[in-house]
Amino acid sequence: MLVHPDNPPSVAEGTAVQDAAAALGQPLRIFHASTQGHLDDAFASIEQQRIGALLVSPDPFFFSERVKLVVLAARHALPTIFPIASRPKPAGL
Repeated sequence: MLVHPDNPPSVAEGTAVQDAAAALGQPLRIFHASTQGHLDDAFASIEQQRIGALLVSPDPFFFSERVKLVVLAARHALPTIFPIASRPKPAGL
């Protein structure tokens, strides 16, 4: 799970998801990122640790970096769940 360490709601969601995973007996790793460089580092760690999927916590920084996150997820062939669907508006609206 990708969490912004300086955003209390993001950290709280990470803790809640980690608790739920533990209750189900499932492993969960938390990766922290608060800058573009941290995103690159997190994805490098995810690849090195052979993590099979990624959940991105809701956070304004992650929303502003959604294109970079999508590019990194595609580059690493990493199934990723984002908190908000970001769809382009149809032409003419």
